[in-house]
Amino acid sequence: MNVEKNTAKILPVLFVTYGGLFTLGLIDNLRGPLFPSILSHFSINSQTGSLLFAPSSLAALITSILSPWWLNLFGAKKSMILSLSFMGVGSLFFSLASLAGTSFWPMVVGAITFGIGNGFCSICINILLGEVAPVSYRRQLFSGMHAMYGLASLCAPMIATLFGPKLWPYAFLLSMAPAFIFLLTALATLPQDSRTPLPESRPKTTLPLGTGLFYPGLMLALYVCAEVLLSTRLSQYLEHALHWDYHKSMTYNFYFFMCLTAGRLLTAFLPIKLNNQKMLLISLLASLTGFTLGFRYPFVFLLTGFFMSYFFPLTMDSVTERFKEMAPAYIAKAIILGGILLSSMHYLVGLVTDNWGIRAALLPGPICLFLALIILLKFEFRKNLKGRG
Repeated sequence: MNVEKNTAKILPVLFVTYGGLFTLGLIDNLRGPLFPSILSHFSINSQTGSLLFAPSSLAALITSILSPWWLNLFGAKKSMILSLSFMGVGSLFFSLASLAGTSFWPMVVGAITFGIGNGFCSICINILLGEVAPVSYRRQLFSGMHAMYGLASLCAPMIATLFGPKLWPYAFLLSMAPAFIFLLTALATLPQDSRTPLPESRPKTTLPLGTGLFYPGLMLALYVCAEVLLSTRLSQYLEHALHWDYHKSMTYNFYFFMCLTAGRLLTAFLPIKLNNQKMLLISLLASLTGFTLGFRYPFVFLLTGFFMSYFFPLTMDSVTERFKEMAPAYIAKAIILGGILLSSMHYLVGLVTDNWGIRAALLPGPICLFLALIILLKFEFRKNLKGRG
């Protein structure tokens, strides 16, 4: 009877959290492959085009900062419903922007709206899953959930290729479908939740260096910057720096996300005996090496995607185990730090691309991975992540 009760409790949460991250990943990763087409459609440069990304990250940042307030007000379930609603509306703005002629501002509005949904989703999915996941399967369930982001990332270049450079608005229109489906699912199946306040009683925008949450949060934020930079700008790099045609660059983009998905699926389903700390170390070392060698040998970018793949879910598993009731605070702080870095990174990448080229704009990626590696090796997160195997 207990097994049936637990299953009835876990399955709706799994479906909505997995589906929510799939929705986020699909909309998020459509922007990268379609970025050159969007620049061409609106006749804008990369610096202006960075407004497709930077306001989104800033909106996610502000939403994350306010998370103690809205989690206490709405609870995780209602916040997840808000997340799916905002992401769907953001995608609608993206798809209708071409009707506004050459005005790029509807895209910016869409980016802000999607960013708000992103901020809700990034926190809610990890809290909801962490609350119901059995300890013995938590690592696999987190990896499986983040594999959904990889799966969505895999679908994104396929959809971009399907519609081509001229019909890109329809790609965003299609991406609304999962948002609508999982929104209805959340409304129908998620159990009523209690308020889920973070351990802090009120929102905190400052992150003192003394807290045990700062360095692990910064490490995760640096990793996210590197992954987002590579995943959103790879097709632009291949087209403009290496002069590949649209379909060839989309094919490589597809292979990159296929490796990203494969790594997360393997982590979810294979009984890997290495502890989390060693796995994170391998991920950062291999990703740093691959990102650097990719400038010389582009196929190495694909392997980079594989080794990047499991860093985020294993970090989530580690902090849930280590920080327990403080895990939601960690997640919020990591997302806040990531939002700060991503907001500035997207603008600077656009600025550097226009002045020195996309190759130079990708250089912060290896730098972020190197700094994340230093944090893993040198700071307190090292002892916090001592593994179980």
